[in-house]
Amino acid sequence: ILQWHTKVNNFTNMVGAEWWVQVKDLKSSTNAAVDLHYDKDEKLAQAFGLGYFPLLSTVSYLTSSKNAYPTLVFPHRYDEDDDEDMPSMLVSHPRIGKHLTFDGRLLHGAPAHPSLIRSRSHYESSGRPTNNNNNNIFVRWFCF
Repeated sequence: ILQWHTKVNNFTNMVGAEWWVQVKDLKSSTNAAVDLHYDKDEKLAQAFGLGYFPLLSTVSYLTSSKNAYPTLVFPHRYDEDDDEDMPSMLVSHPRIGKHLTFDGRLLHGAPAHPSLIRSRSHYESSGRPTNNNNNNIFVRWFCF
């Protein structure tokens, strides 16, 4: 994945990545959501109050579920005025094997709201297997 992103985006200073696996039990409504946030180097933020943001953020979906909230990505960076309009957003519903890439400085998350869940008929007609977990791999790509 690193080689592909480096080649496609012509990155010359790609030096690091932070990754983790997330397993969410979708039977618990409090556990299923991810509040809107900005990705950043958490250690720099805690130690020095600095906001160092990744060049790219990625989500690789390992499962599909009719109960999973989609990832929302808004065209708004941390350094922009909070009162600015956000005329659009990207909505990415989990699907096995799907790989989402976006500017790592953008506001994103998977907030809990019933209107964001796809209908049961959508998953039944797609023939895709679903389960009660939402499993993802997240990677933040940093350049220095």
